[in-house]
Amino acid sequence: MRERCKKAWFVRKLLAAFFSTSLLSIYLAQWYTTIESERFPYDLHSTFLGWFVIYFAYSGVVIFIYGGFVSIVLELISTKLMKLHWLIYLCLHAMLGLPFGLFTYGAGALMGGGTALVFGMTDLWLRQRSKLKLPRKTITLVIPIVIVVIMTTIFAFVSPERPPFTKEEAILEAHESRGVYYDHFPEEEGVWTGKIKGYDVKQEVSVEEKEQEVYHVTFRETWEKGEEKGSWYWTYEIRRNGMSSVGGHDETPGYYE
Repeated sequence: MRERCKKAWFVRKLLAAFFSTSLLSIYLAQWYTTIESERFPYDLHSTFLGWFVIYFAYSGVVIFIYGGFVSIVLELISTKLMKLHWLIYLCLHAMLGLPFGLFTYGAGALMGGGTALVFGMTDLWLRQRSKLKLPRKTITLVIPIVIVVIMTTIFAFVSPERPPFTKEEAILEAHESRGVYYDHFPEEEGVWTGKIKGYDVKQEVSVEEKEQEVYHVTFRETWEKGEEKGSWYWTYEIRRNGMSSVGGHDETPGYYE
């Protein structure tokens, strides 16, 4: 019987930590997503989910460990030493949640105290016998999940559709990925010809669309000086937010040595 009570007590603290961490993470993720929506207006649902996971992971460590410890101590005091009125119990939770926010900024203290208050309220609510059809533990798990689904759906709905990824953008990304700025390859599909240290040089950029919004960008360079001739080429596969090297033929011209 005692072991069963200890298990229920431990599960209650975990659920309170999960619920309060989830609400804090939802608030911070939607706040950051909304602020950054002017700079990054696309795929807001992915942004929201990504930041929710990050905030949950980092704040969860503090809330599960520190918040759980504080709540355990307060409950032991209330049951073993002196009976704490529920209002005092909640106020102590909130007060002891303030310090962690002070390490960041003033508003963080309010969030720390507010999250601790939610922790205490959830803990007290879970202690009560439920007259609801669904167990309170289930409700505590389901509510954050439902809110996350709703927020994700809203952000997906308000996100504008991304414009097509063009071959011009693919060429620019290929240039940035190469990180070479001393040559004369065009920043659009085309050819540059000229002389470098007495060599007749042609540098060409060509693009082939392999599938929708996936391009093969090829850099090709040929040179000639008297009887000396040579060439090299290299192809990159460029897609939105991604690049890989396809391969080619490598040779170093004399004017680069």
